[in-house]
Amino acid sequence: MKTTKEKRLWDGTRILNMIKAFFYKKLFPIDAIVLSFPKSGRTWLRTILAKYLELEYGIPFTLELNDRKIPRNLRIGFTHNLERLKELKGCKKILLFRDPRDVVVSQYHHCKNRSKTFDGQIHEFIRDEEVGIPRIIDFMNRAWEESGSREDCMTITYENLHKDTYSELRAIIGFLGFRIDGEKLKEAIKFSSFDKMQQMERDGKFNNWRLQSSNPKNKNAYKVRNGKIGNFGKELDSKDLEYVNKITMDKINRNLKDKIGLTGLN
Repeated sequence: MKTTKEKRLWDGTRILNMIKAFFYKKLFPIDAIVLSFPKSGRTWLRTILAKYLELEYGIPFTLELNDRKIPRNLRIGFTHNLERLKELKGCKKILLFRDPRDVVVSQYHHCKNRSKTFDGQIHEFIRDEEVGIPRIIDFMNRAWEESGSREDCMTITYENLHKDTYSELRAIIGFLGFRIDGEKLKEAIKFSSFDKMQQMERDGKFNNWRLQSSNPKNKNAYKVRNGKIGNFGKELDSKDLEYVNKITMDKINRNLKDKIGLTGLN
């Protein structure tokens, strides 16, 4: 469980994100938004899209794709705030999902080693109602239900992005209404490979706080930390593995489970 200090930090981060979302909505209208729970592969997708916009439209590479310098019809916002889907009208929505078992392990390392907002053990973190897998699954279920009633929503998964990155990104670009150039897309994907992104983070070549390691000597403090599918099975002991499998099997929306292609569940 989180200490009083950790809860203050968590609450402070949430309030700051709400303030930022309010001003971005007012000052910089966007044409599309990508929603996901943290640690679902959003930075990877953001990097590919940023590189593609640079190659296809000549827009200087930036991870701030809702910047006012980016022409209208090309601006993309990114959020973890589910309420923004209800607020934004006339805006295309992309919902990104990932196996919640991988998400919770990745989130643990982020909070433990990067943001320093959690100082407990992984068995405590995964069970925490505010930051652990119960909250992750609840968020995903609500996002899935919200997407089902909207024609302007596209649902994608981290797992499918890994399986066939080119086809998935081509579909995403088509949904966004961007010009499609297959060769430039391949180049953007190559630029955004896991190894290259991790190396750029290690070398500090990204001029953006999102991809700056808080401790270059600790791989678990990297934004681009692991990226493998199903790696939770290697990081959890048998008791914790039984817990995350059971809660995922019992709680996650059945259709969402099929969409992600969850494995290891009875």
